[in-house]
Amino acid sequence: MQKFGGLITSGKITNGTDMNKIAELLLESSAFYDAEMISSLVNTMLHYTKNSIIESITPAQVVYVMSQLKASGVSLP
Repeated sequence: MQKFGGLITSGKITNGTDMNKIAELLLESSAFYDAEMISSLVNTMLHYTKNSIIESITPAQVVYVMSQLKASGVSLP
């Protein structure tokens, strides 16, 4: 959604834009995902996973994992 919104508001996607061009623009654009959005995405995936050990995650847990990854030297955008 964020990618679409940015491309629409910048005028790169209009009602006459070719689907192939839209796909190309989406591949080239970047998006920022905050901890709340990441936890929502993961929780949605977990909801549809049968026999999942993890039932849900919180934004605070996402922030913790991201900080641990950064501290261990993993390069994150």
